[in-house]
Amino acid sequence: MGLRALNKNIVYLFLVQFFNYIGPLLVIPFLTRIFTIEEFGLFSVYSSIIVFAFVITDLGFNLACTNLIAKKNSEADVNSINKISTSALIAKAIVLKVLLLICITIALVSSKVGFLQVLAIYFPIAMQAFFLNWFFQGIEKMKGVTATFAASKCLYLVLVVLFINPSSTVYHVFFFLGVSNFIAAIVSIYIARANQFRFVLVTKKDVLDLILYSLNFFFSRLAVSIYTSINTVVIGYFTSLPQAALFGAVEKVYQGVQSLTSPISQALYPFLSRTKNRKAFFKYLLLSSIPLLFFLIIVAFNSKFLILLLFGEAYVDSFNVLNVFLICSLITFLSVNFGYPAFSLLGRLDIANKTTYLGLLTQIFGLLYCLLFNIELNALNVVTLVLITEVSVLLIRLFFFITLSRGSK
Repeated sequence: MGLRALNKNIVYLFLVQFFNYIGPLLVIPFLTRIFTIEEFGLFSVYSSIIVFAFVITDLGFNLACTNLIAKKNSEADVNSINKISTSALIAKAIVLKVLLLICITIALVSSKVGFLQVLAIYFPIAMQAFFLNWFFQGIEKMKGVTATFAASKCLYLVLVVLFINPSSTVYHVFFFLGVSNFIAAIVSIYIARANQFRFVLVTKKDVLDLILYSLNFFFSRLAVSIYTSINTVVIGYFTSLPQAALFGAVEKVYQGVQSLTSPISQALYPFLSRTKNRKAFFKYLLLSSIPLLFFLIIVAFNSKFLILLLFGEAYVDSFNVLNVFLICSLITFLSVNFGYPAFSLLGRLDIANKTTYLGLLTQIFGLLYCLLFNIELNALNVVTLVLITEVSVLLIRLFFFITLSRGSK
């Protein structure tokens, strides 16, 4: 597959990410007007926990399996692809079983969260785990699942708008998210079968070997998730739910920009793993960075209006938080592309994994500094820590990429 196929996969990945973002984004303005700011703060905290759980159940397979399948796909080795995919699904099922036991234990010992409420949070996590996006990225055929994913997110939006009202709770919203994830997972498996995916017999060793291969990717993604997804939880715990609401609302815009730009890196990663085409990497990076910069500048000049439009007057004070997030968006875009795509050119994905630990340490030290010196962990201070962390990760990745590139010549 050449650049034409790469362009198609970027477009399809963009559509997947667009609908992954637009459904939840359109839900947020509705929820900020249905729920009180405290209730929306609780929704933001639980949403962060769910995103963190997605990383746990992914086990690093979104990166590891994509890389392995891309290599086997170039060899037309269908049996090996099926062994990888089957092993991944078995491993995910085991993790979900353990997570379910943890959720049941929480429901039994907690006086604040009941059994049905815990299951409502567990449901979308379990269903997301079986969406085979890594399979389609690996074989570089995203076309098949794009419409399915879009339809599932539109269904989520429709269900929330039709059935969520002032008497509803945040747990009802998560149940509807689970329904949409369930449909996406089932249909993705069906479409994968049309692309020669079959469940095959695998050994315990096959599953264990895949998990061991994925560990570096898993710990890397876990580190990133800790210094990104958990921030809303930190604010809610150390400051207040209203501050968590302000942070969580504008973070959706930040996540939206990431979703709309991530198809570049997602498509480049398997392509560069297979071709080592350095020229294509820099070409796509340059062509995407310039329009992104202009887009972010335009949004920054209209940040107050955007917040009023999306979230309502109660959230207008978060415009300065949004502006910092916009700077983070550009830094993160560059950092992500100088992660797995760039280091796949050098055959050193381990470097991309290890640099995330610097981000984790930077964020932890920043939070500890705030706690030791009684600096309030409000939305603005935490997003500033996020910016410092993302800049640190980008700089260290650039340093290693340039150093290793010179050494390989």
